[in-house]
Amino acid sequence: MDHDVSAGSTSTAALGHLALGLTPLGFGIGHTGVVDGVTAADAVTLALYVGGIALFVAGLLEFRAGSGFTGTAFAGPRAVP
Repeated sequence: MDHDVSAGSTSTAALGHLALGLTPLGFGIGHTGVVDGVTAADAVTLALYVGGIALFVAGLLEFRAGSGFTGTAFAGPRAVP
């Protein structure tokens, strides 16, 4: 049994998971109007920059580290809100 199995770069995976979690959180807060002064346009901007740029970069770093599954999950195509 081989115990030296790599699960990808943990810091890059943590960055990708954080960006993946913040995108719908910010989008939901913007649409529900829970916070005063945060509009749906602010939520779309957050989803575009965090979801688009940070996840794509995290996906490329995961591909570079040799984790094809996580790289595809982060850098794969997304639906634009």
